[in-house]
Amino acid sequence: MPAEQSLRAVILELDPVERSALIDLLREELARGWVPKRADLEAALESIRSGDRSTETWCA
Repeated sequence: MPAEQSLRAVILELDPVERSALIDLLREELARGWVPKRADLEAALESIRSGDRSTETWCA
């Protein structure tokens, strides 16, 4: 699977709350033209998922 499709697959598998949190976390870097690799997305998601935010807090 080409890298671009791999990244797209990771993003499409996210629920809307996770996708929004990921974009918020990476917004500045993306605005500067940075293109994340799959490992970058996975690390960012790990950071999001391991935070002290409960599902109820995210959905509120």
